[in-house]
Amino acid sequence: MFNITKKQETFLLDGLDKNTTKMLEYGSGESTIILAKHVNKLVSVEHDINWFNKIKHRVPDNVFIWAKTRGHITWK
Repeated sequence: MFNITKKQETFLLDGLDKNTTKMLEYGSGESTIILAKHVNKLVSVEHDINWFNKIKHRVPDNVFIWAKTRGHITWK
């Protein structure tokens, strides 16, 4: 896992509409955890099944992650 700097987090959140309740994100990671604190529901599409298996235990309950594995869709 990597850490987002405070400057990167500020940039990310400054671009977020304060009325946003749902979000779709391509690529899960540290930003997923940060953004989940500011929306009611976040759906993240992840292409790397190994990364999915690492991150799925770290995200809060309002995050739904999709990952494709050998022709099947896996989610948390």
